[in-house]
Amino acid sequence: MIYYDSHKWWTILMQRKGSVFPRACLTSIPIAILTFVIKYLELEGYYSFKSEGIIKNSAVYSGFSFTISFLFVFRTSMSYNRFWTSATSVNAMKTNWFEAAGSLINFVRMSKGPPEEILEFKHKVVRLFSMLHATALGAIASMRDENFPVIDVRAWKPADIEGLRHREDLEKAQIVYRWITCLVVRHIKLGILNVPPPILTRVFQQMELGMVNFNLIVQIMTIPFPFPFAQLTLVLGIVYSLFTPLVMCTWSQHATSAALFTFICVVGLKSIDLITTELENPFGDDPNDLPVHLFHREFNGQLLLLLDHVLVMPPSLGPSPEFDFTKLRDKVLTRQNESLHVILDKEVEVVVEDNRDVALDGSWQRAHLEEKEQLHKDRLEEEKKEPFQHSHTQMMSEIMTMLHQRLQQGQSSSSTTSPNGGTQSGAGAQFSSAEAAPAGNRHDVFLQRQEKAHNEFLDVLKQIATRIDNGVAAADQPRQQQQAYGSAAWQQAAQGFASANQPPARNSFAPQPVLPPCLFST
Repeated sequence: MIYYDSHKWWTILMQRKGSVFPRACLTSIPIAILTFVIKYLELEGYYSFKSEGIIKNSAVYSGFSFTISFLFVFRTSMSYNRFWTSATSVNAMKTNWFEAAGSLINFVRMSKGPPEEILEFKHKVVRLFSMLHATALGAIASMRDENFPVIDVRAWKPADIEGLRHREDLEKAQIVYRWITCLVVRHIKLGILNVPPPILTRVFQQMELGMVNFNLIVQIMTIPFPFPFAQLTLVLGIVYSLFTPLVMCTWSQHATSAALFTFICVVGLKSIDLITTELENPFGDDPNDLPVHLFHREFNGQLLLLLDHVLVMPPSLGPSPEFDFTKLRDKVLTRQNESLHVILDKEVEVVVEDNRDVALDGSWQRAHLEEKEQLHKDRLEEEKKEPFQHSHTQMMSEIMTMLHQRLQQGQSSSSTTSPNGGTQSGAGAQFSSAEAAPAGNRHDVFLQRQEKAHNEFLDVLKQIATRIDNGVAAADQPRQQQQAYGSAAWQQAAQGFASANQPPARNSFAPQPVLPPCLFST
């Protein structure tokens, strides 16, 4: 398979490996030369298409062109469907079998059996799944090199695997699949796999899904494209290639233009036909076929990873982890979290090959494009330079909006209507209206103090937002000073409200504002 960068159109244009144009030109150039000779002889006066009346109306050619175009497009669509289904199924097969092997190795860790038997079971699982994947690819591939390596295949006793010698490729995969099933059932009986049965059933489900995808690929590779359809496409393509020169000689007045137009028409149709032929069998040796050898190397690398000691226990937390949800959320919002590569202080070594594959620590993976890596590095540099003004400003605007809403709700909910039609607060509801009547002036003074404290509090918030917008809090000052400044501003505003919210007298019915406890709680 050829990997390419869709943004570099010039590399796509100049790529010769895997292109169908060279082979299409081998058929189109002779036909274009024949068109040039026919038109040249006509211009020299040897004969005339118009006088002989070979082609008088272009409707026949137009209808024929539409029919053959529809036929080729339909066949190309069916071929691409076969290609994409095969690519999806082979990756699903690999994933399902890897998950089954990983589950078996994880389940056996809770076993109380002898350590020697547990270790032997792990290695048997890894080797058998490698053999299963190799035999499955050998059954579906039609390549010159179908030698798919198996992990430590010489570790098995020759007499035990002698039964695979004279078997067909499809039978080999079925036999190895049954070996794995028998291995699991035997160790369930011995008590090595002592997990609950509903959980262990998941392994058999993953293995069955892998076999379903394997048989789907076998079906695609066994049943070819319908022969009458393929024959009709070939015949009509030949007729089109021989009929087009006559039409172009009639429509064109120059030999060069007639040959050029014939070449364009024939090379386009021939290219579609060649693409269709390659897509029908995605497990061959063509440059555009699926890289099954690469898939198998990746699968073996993933299986060997299951035996690594790193997977025995998950990592532990350090001596001082952060458990505060608010602080963790702030780190996410302000993009203060670091990547794993920064923590490990290790550069990723990428070895790019001709087919755009890489080797990372012994396992094969597809190469990332150089442009994407450069964009990622540029984005990290920009994140280090920016003071993140937008996120701070947005948080401050949300705080101010919430403050307005809570204060308005508090003022409206704190006042209640008295039985006599007057308004009295929750604190003054215990006094009679006669006792509270002389306190009207005090109520006005209290409202003025409350409004003044409210304005001072909003001014403090505006100052904080202004400082953050200018980048002072995030760029010029350390984070400790910024937090101290914010804490002092909140304390100043809290003190202003506390002094404004003190009730003047016991017999006063001035409304007490309901402040949100979440804002000033420490």
